[in-house]
Amino acid sequence: MLGNEKFLQLYNYLKNLDRVMVAFSGGVDSTFLLKAAKDALGKKVKAVTIRAPYIQSWEIEEALQTSKELGIAHEIIEAPIIDEIRNNPANRCYLCKKAIFSMIKSIAERQQFPFVIDGSNYDDTRTIGRD
Repeated sequence: MLGNEKFLQLYNYLKNLDRVMVAFSGGVDSTFLLKAAKDALGKKVKAVTIRAPYIQSWEIEEALQTSKELGIAHEIIEAPIIDEIRNNPANRCYLCKKAIFSMIKSIAERQQFPFVIDGSNYDDTRTIGRD
C-alpha cells in the first residue's frame, strides 16, 4: 500500500534524527507526527506547545492530554503577542510563526534537541498571505 510506504519513509527518516522536539499544537497533523516520532524514537521525543492570548485554553488542555496518553514529555511555552503583529499586518501569520519557532529553536538548543519538527504540510502553503 502506498500509505504504508510513505509512513515507513517517515518512520525511517525520524529514526535517523536521534532526538527531536515536536512543535505540538494538538491538531491532527502535529498529533500524527508526534506519534510517528514516538514510534521511531521512543523517549527521545519532546512535545512543545505554545500558550498565547490568541490560543484557546481547551486546545492547550487537549495537547497536554494527548502527550500524556502517548507518554511523551511535554513543555508549555508562554508567548505574548509580538509587537510586529499588533496592527494586524497582512503577513501576521508568517511573523508570528517565525517568532514562535525562534522561541522553540532556542529551547531545543538549550535542552540539546538537535532537531525541531512540526506538522506543517503542503496544504498549509496555500494559505500563506491569505489570512
